Amino acid sequence: MANQSQSSYTESGTFFPWLNPIKAVPRETLTRAREVWLESTRAWQDEMTRFAAQRLLKDSEASRDFLGCTNWSEAAKLHQTWMASAAHDYGELMGRLGQTTVKFGSGMAACSRAAAEEAGEATRSGKGEAHRSAAE
Repeated sequence: MANQSQSSYTESGTFFPWLNPIKAVPRETLTRAREVWLESTRAWQDEMTRFAAQRLLKDSEASRDFLGCTNWSEAAKLHQTWMASAAHDYGELMGRLGQTTVKFGSGMAACSRAAAEEAGEATRSGKGEAHRSAAE
């Protein structure tokens, strides 16, 4: 088993041979892709935190109001209002998360285009061999 690990390390030059294609991508492109990913992750986290805080507040208010109900029809009406509010809030959340996902996809597509353009320029200028050998 140890010989197999050593052998694959020697052949690929790395402990992670699946990373070899990334070596051909310019560092600036990888840095921008990382920034896009981090921005998107932060936006998702911010939105989820905002949503959770908002829903907890509304849910606690509804719970307090339920305690004040004097009959079942009052409770049913309050429940209906609470459910409509929750459905609306969850719908808005999905819209915001969808926008974040589209923005992430656009940013990553721009990074992919930049990498492809840089690879094309390298091939035209004769540096393509270095890119190809780094990817292999």
